[in-house]
This record gives sequence, C-alpha cells and structure tokens, in this order.
Amino acid sequence: MHTDYSSLISESSQNLSALERKLRGQKAAVRVQMLRLLKSGKVANMEDCAFLIGYSPRTAKRWWKTYKDGGIKELVRETKYKGKSSQLSNDMAESVRRAIMTGEIQTLENARTWIKNHHGVEYQSVNGVWHILKRHNIKLR
Repeated sequence: MHTDYSSLISESSQNLSALERKLRGQKAAVRVQMLRLLKSGKVANMEDCAFLIGYSPRTAKRWWKTYKDGGIKELVRETKYKGKSSQLSNDMAESVRRAIMTGEIQTLENARTWIKNHHGVEYQSVNGVWHILKRHNIKLR
C-alpha cells in the first residue's frame, strides 16, 4: 500500500526547510529533513528516506509515528535524559576544589583517593573522577 506523505504532512516544504535550517546541529534537524524529503516527493517511501538520511527504516517509522500522533512540535521536542545522580554533593565538590587550590590534590588519582578518604565516595576509575570534576567545573592546576 502506497502512502501519500505529501498530503499527510501539513507543513509546507518551505516551512520545513526553514525549520531544518533553524535546528541545524541539533538531533531534531534530521527528523525535519525526513519530513521535508517525504513532503517534496524526492523519496517514494520511508525505507528510501531512511537510507538517504542515514538512519534505519525502523527509526524513521518511529519518527513518522511521533509526527502523526503529536505533530511537528512533538517531533522536534528534545528529551532530556536524566543520568545517574552524582555521588558527590555540591558541598563535597567545594571541599575538593579547596583541596586542589591548597595543593593537596594534584592528579586525578590523588583526587580519587582524597574523595574516598574524606567523603567515603569511591570512584572505580580516574575517568569517573574526571567527569565529576568537569560536571562541577573544577580543574586541576
């Protein structure tokens, strides 16, 4: 069964192009590009469109369903994924910052050991310490 995407997409090709330019550099830009290609008729079906934009047909179909159910606003909405909460509170991070300023902590390994000894928070690797220091905007000297 052939789906006439151009009649199902309510936005014009010009509006989709403008929105795609506005969203350039964001994940949602590719979703709008998909709609623009389908609206303009440059691709005949979802599989061809998915190949052209560099995503799987399954992903493109999921985006299409999101568009059908919620419209363009739902399609371009960026979802915030909340990761694991930090083990190091802001007060603890401030004490780490002071220890770095006084010279107690000089390397990431020193920071890992110092945090474990002073706050009881154990990081498995220095990468974890690096990420948490970066999140709190703390730099080693």
